[in-house]
Amino acid sequence: MSQLKQAQIIAKVQAAIQACFQSIGLQDGQSIYCAYSGGIDSTCLLHGLHDYVQAKQAHVTALHVNHGLQSQASTWVEHCEQVIASMPYASLRTQEVTVEQQGQSIEIAAREARWQAFVSMMEQDQPLPPILCLAHHADDQLETLWQRLLRGAGLAGLGGIPKTRMHKGVMVVRPLLGLTKADIEAYAHYFTLTAVYDRSNTDRRHDRNYLRHEVIRPCLQRWPAAQKSVAKAMQCLQSDWQWLSHYVQKCLDRITREEFGIPYLCLTALCERSHSEIALWLRVYLQKQGWYTPATARMDTLITQLKKSEMGHKICLVTKQYRMQCYGRKLYIYPAHWFSSDGLPQVVNNESGISIHVPNRIRITLPIALRSHAGVASMLYFPRYDVDKRISRKKLKQLFQAKGIPPFLRSYVPVIIGEAMTLADIQALPTK
Repeated sequence: MSQLKQAQIIAKVQAAIQACFQSIGLQDGQSIYCAYSGGIDSTCLLHGLHDYVQAKQAHVTALHVNHGLQSQASTWVEHCEQVIASMPYASLRTQEVTVEQQGQSIEIAAREARWQAFVSMMEQDQPLPPILCLAHHADDQLETLWQRLLRGAGLAGLGGIPKTRMHKGVMVVRPLLGLTKADIEAYAHYFTLTAVYDRSNTDRRHDRNYLRHEVIRPCLQRWPAAQKSVAKAMQCLQSDWQWLSHYVQKCLDRITREEFGIPYLCLTALCERSHSEIALWLRVYLQKQGWYTPATARMDTLITQLKKSEMGHKICLVTKQYRMQCYGRKLYIYPAHWFSSDGLPQVVNNESGISIHVPNRIRITLPIALRSHAGVASMLYFPRYDVDKRISRKKLKQLFQAKGIPPFLRSYVPVIIGEAMTLADIQALPTK
């Protein structure tokens, strides 16, 4: 490669990183993180980021996740430590994770475990959201398009990987998305960067690898300009999806409510829409929360069930990320980890009265107005934890129905046993 060509590629990488931070309005003191596997892509990104922060007398933190899926994983950690040791404006944080498939593909399960590790390693108590840089490039974008085409993805999926987005309080950016794999390899060659080699990347049993080696590579050999053309098309699709989702969100705002701190959609208003509109609205709603949307076939089945729920049919969709449950013409959608603890509730006296703290990954507090009662703890019965012969199950069900409390919440609501059996007054549950 000529020196001119090398200089152009170096300038291209540097300009891509600078343009990315300019587009998001990087501020002084904002934390910069780099997802660092040790592979060639993330190595080039980290090298470019280090040059960028060095010029600004700032700092970049590399995040390495050990999935435990490769026999050489421990040596990768050692390699990352050696690389970081040569970078005065960088530091390294590592974390081991256990990948649990639970009906998912190993790729999706590993991605979710990796993201949880990233979040735990980033400091999110700062006034500005942390920035996480990922090393996806133009070849990854093309592979993603093929994968989503084969899955029957819609407009949002065919738009590919976004260059920037906010996800659960983290600004996720992909500075190298406009560069090709060849650009990255040339950059690494010029600076003699060392990287680990993942043998699984050549295993054609994995769909993405098969597409890369057997489908995309021959296509690019036949049509060299296809990568740029496809990238332009995907940018157009992303732009169309952004406009459409903005419009749909306004429609969703009109039918979104909250009860007991749990968001729900008005089912009657939702089911007035056509089948395709409901699918679109649900996709927009789920994607805004950062959740995966069901596959087309599963979404069709879900919508059919939603239509039937208007006639009294119950529906419950459970995924690893969220749950959908219908009750009283309301479609509740909430994180899957809510109401998932088996721990015992605690009765806590405070200035506002008496609160019931139900252990969970979120803190559920149910205030009750019984300040004048002594020994109130002995008067409480929790359907989830207790068995009390004084309780009539039929009467209990009537109490819950009268209060409009959905079935999935009833196990956590205290019953007050006194002269008359009543329910605790529920205020708002946490929504985070």
